[in-house]
Amino acid sequence: MLRPAIRQAVRVGVARPLTARCYSKKENAPLPFFTEDASPTPNTWKQKVGEGIVSLFNINMDKFRAAPVAGGYYYNLCKAQALVDLGDPLSKEENKKDRRKPVKPVKPPVLSETAKFWYEELGMPMTFARWFQIVVLHEWMLFVRMRALPPAVAQEYQQLLVDAMFVDIEKRLSTEIRILSNRIIQNYMKDFNLQLRGAMLSYDEGLIKGDAVLAAALWRNLFDGDPNVDVEHIKRVVGYVRAQLYLFEKTSDRDFAVGHSTFIDPWSEYEPLTKEQEAEMHRLSEERRQKEEKENVAAKSKLQ
Repeated sequence: MLRPAIRQAVRVGVARPLTARCYSKKENAPLPFFTEDASPTPNTWKQKVGEGIVSLFNINMDKFRAAPVAGGYYYNLCKAQALVDLGDPLSKEENKKDRRKPVKPVKPPVLSETAKFWYEELGMPMTFARWFQIVVLHEWMLFVRMRALPPAVAQEYQQLLVDAMFVDIEKRLSTEIRILSNRIIQNYMKDFNLQLRGAMLSYDEGLIKGDAVLAAALWRNLFDGDPNVDVEHIKRVVGYVRAQLYLFEKTSDRDFAVGHSTFIDPWSEYEPLTKEQEAEMHRLSEERRQKEEKENVAAKSKLQ
């Protein structure tokens, strides 16, 4: 029941859905629906050995690849959406004087392209808490798509995605924020866990009930309930969320599970796929699947 409900909720979104081509001031670019292939082609004997092992032990490759795809590729995508590069410390000697102080950068922070959208265009404060909320929003969008996978596979992907985030947060609290007390770090981790659960529940409600509820959830979590926030900013994020969910909806289970999906540019406007474009996307996807599964046993999947 959950899978049809999620997909139906994505289809009935009031905001402009996802699209085939983006129209921005910068360029007109094709809608991304898979990443470039970087997997090597194994030798024939290695291929046969691999296939024999998979068959003998009845290995579920869809669950097996969850760690590198969900815990690696997809988490890194989420993290990069609000990435702030602080650069190298001002000096090793100075930072050794008091490890309780945050790392001092050599130069002003360098923002990723998507981070510029959140911090500069939308005017969000460049804080650890805001970075966390941006990451949570993108993890939630991935969660929505993961729920449409078979239950055993979905649970594995969701768990590894969340685990990767909290491992990264714990490390950053120690190395960047310079919190040395394990007790304090664990208290922060518990607080972030509660924020994660609360945000995802509120976004789920917005997904089912409509854009007004989703906008309210984004305002409370992403914009920290700021009464002075520009309503146009919230509207842009709602449109971005609906467009991204539409993209995931049009991506096959197999393509999504092996990591052939990505996030669209949040600053662009999108138009829906035409039937011809959608058919072409599925044709290319199937050709890619056949090529990958022929060359690499690790690419085999029971998902469609």
